[in-house]
Amino acid sequence: ETELALREHAEVFGELARLGRRIPLRGLSPDEVARYMAIASGDVPSEAMAAKVSRVTGGNPFFLGEVVRTLMAEGWLTSGGPEALRLPEEVRALIRRRVLGLSPEAVSMLRIGAVVGRDFDLRVIAPTTTLEPDRLVDVLSEAERAGVIVRDRDLPDAYAFAHDLVR
Repeated sequence: ETELALREHAEVFGELARLGRRIPLRGLSPDEVARYMAIASGDVPSEAMAAKVSRVTGGNPFFLGEVVRTLMAEGWLTSGGPEALRLPEEVRALIRRRVLGLSPEAVSMLRIGAVVGRDFDLRVIAPTTTLEPDRLVDVLSEAERAGVIVRDRDLPDAYAFAHDLVR
């Protein structure tokens, strides 16, 4: 839903929306992650590795697929693997692409938000910047349009990173 292609091809997606219906995707549960890993690899992953992969990817199918391919290539799928999972370059490239077009001010505010946590509040990060309040809102809206953060519709000053890996 947050891919730039949706905005770049708005007329095509508009026609699809008229003819079909939108199905929002969610991350896979920890059990579904373990099942995916078993089906993708033909091996039963260790419980520790399945839990680690679920925690790191948040069940995001794209991130999950790339991480599982890396683990299979390195022979770590059925073992406990390394202490920390290294993100595959494809995942890093996707995240970089999302942030690449943002203004330096937006990147700066995202760094501050990342220190606060996955969820952060405008009132918490505002004192850390010299940006005028209107400009700060514009900068966060820019990051939201890029799919890097999402705004909590119930709490107007609350934001969250679209995924903890982006944070």
